[in-house]
Amino acid sequence: MTHAPEEVHSFQRLLERLHGRHGSPDEGEVATCIPGLSKADPADFGICVVSAEGRVIEVVDSRKSLTMRSVSKALVFGIAVEALGHDAVLEHVDVEPSGDAFNSIQLQPGTSRPFNPLINAGAIAVAGALHARFGDDALEMTLERLSEAAGHGLEVDEAV
Repeated sequence: MTHAPEEVHSFQRLLERLHGRHGSPDEGEVATCIPGLSKADPADFGICVVSAEGRVIEVVDSRKSLTMRSVSKALVFGIAVEALGHDAVLEHVDVEPSGDAFNSIQLQPGTSRPFNPLINAGAIAVAGALHARFGDDALEMTLERLSEAAGHGLEVDEAV
């Protein structure tokens, strides 16, 4: 299905309105728990949408580099399911809500699995499963897949 130019233009205007409404938040603070994060510009805010047909619609700061941090957990879980299979990944991590903070180290009684891949313990278990399968190539393979999803090369920021 292709979109008529006026539909794309209309969607572009919608994204611009959303950016105008939400693009300059004045509450909150830049994270300082990791020194590299404290350098982030709190005014940076971009939107990028890619249609199933590959049409890219973007607004303002969508091309600026940013640190993925915890959003990578969901993407790496997807990479693991794709590479290893759902059942194999579930041997290492469950997909149940824990109600715990992202940095919780609680494990399920009886299975010693983390509750889900979105807490640090779960993300580490998923990364461990990938490493068990791909060895030292796991990081490079994961970075390549994340780069494909981003549409450009990504790199590991050692400072962060």
